[in-house]
Amino acid sequence: MKCFFFILFFAWCNVLAAQGQWLRQALPVPAGTYFGSSTPNNIAAVNENVVWVNAGKHIYRTTDGGNTWANVTPAINDPQFLLTQINSIHATSPNTAYFLAEFYRTHSYVNRIYKTTDGGLTWVHQVQVYPDQITYGVSRACLIHFFDPDHGVTVADRANATGYFEIYTTSNGGSTWTLVPAGNLPAPDMLLDYAGIGHKFAAAGNAIWVCVKGNRILRSTDKGVTWTISHTGLPANVPITAIAFEDLQNGLVSAGPVLKRTSDGGKTWQTVAYTGFFAGSELEAIPGNNGVYISAGKSGSSFSMDHGLSWTSVENTLKHHDIEFVNNGAGFSLADSIVYKFSSNAIETANAKTKPVIDFLISPNPGSGNITISGNSLEPFTVEVYNMAGKQVLQTKDAAFIPARIDLSGQRKGIYYFRILSNGHQALTRKLVLQ
Repeated sequence: MKCFFFILFFAWCNVLAAQGQWLRQALPVPAGTYFGSSTPNNIAAVNENVVWVNAGKHIYRTTDGGNTWANVTPAINDPQFLLTQINSIHATSPNTAYFLAEFYRTHSYVNRIYKTTDGGLTWVHQVQVYPDQITYGVSRACLIHFFDPDHGVTVADRANATGYFEIYTTSNGGSTWTLVPAGNLPAPDMLLDYAGIGHKFAAAGNAIWVCVKGNRILRSTDKGVTWTISHTGLPANVPITAIAFEDLQNGLVSAGPVLKRTSDGGKTWQTVAYTGFFAGSELEAIPGNNGVYISAGKSGSSFSMDHGLSWTSVENTLKHHDIEFVNNGAGFSLADSIVYKFSSNAIETANAKTKPVIDFLISPNPGSGNITISGNSLEPFTVEVYNMAGKQVLQTKDAAFIPARIDLSGQRKGIYYFRILSNGHQALTRKLVLQ
């Protein structure tokens, strides 16, 4: 009996520890609301206090960090559009937000975007995007994202009439929308041109990466004006579950437990042989922290400080459908009718403890011209080479990852100085004797 109570007490302590990291906040969900296994859950955090979420076909907003939530779902009284669910939401300010909704008819979807500028008190249908006569078919709108208050994009599966993805952009905050022409899209694939609804995409700067069927990435680097397709090489039998980018070059993508990493903006991907607990279903790059990610899923959450090489468990008791962080001490998770607020300095403390001192080694030294730079940096770095007169004889910008190879075979014998800039700010100088 004592053993039983000890085990019960130990389990309860684990639950309390998890709750210490993630604080539970219940949404004012209307009675009778149903949440299925594929009900969309999306978060749009403006800052630590103002957060918008959609769960199923309802929208909620907080202005006090989640202490209280208001249901700001509009009443759409239109017999031609019976709201089935909300697939995506994005907020550009505390009072301005957009949501992407669908009305499912037999083997067909009608998609609409609504905008508010008064904190959800009123919503206006954006009539120029997804006109009903175009989307009446198999096209299903999946996401909406704004790069800044003016420039935004929305993506739908292939249009029935053309076979291409149906993508619109705006440059004036949704006042007008423009259909991306076929010439700016990759060649259609009638079997694979389908994207996942909700937060199955990542964005950084002017770029956006969208997970599509076939474990491919639909990618734009100019705010959605032109698009290309890249292949991740993930297992074909497991769909992409999550994607996140920390900047324009570096990101992670996962399919179940398999994790891959890119350092060239998603053009190529390499498998990560990580250690620790990787939740996998959701990924988020924490803003302002190079190489810091959080993963979450149906069985808990964890974080990485080294671009996904190792993962530290936060908890393994909670369910997460979407996550979004504003910094390494404040984030939000959504699971149907429950919001969890991350309130802990665990990531910040781990970051301070584990942040390495960057160092580089040049070899062979002395050398004959073909030089290798190795070390402990996981960040892209810049190399500048100077001769004894102080003249720069070589520069490589944003080298991928160590080891890197430098060719000085065309230079005269003598002493050269390497200036290495890691992460844009940490500069190291190394001397090389060229024989």
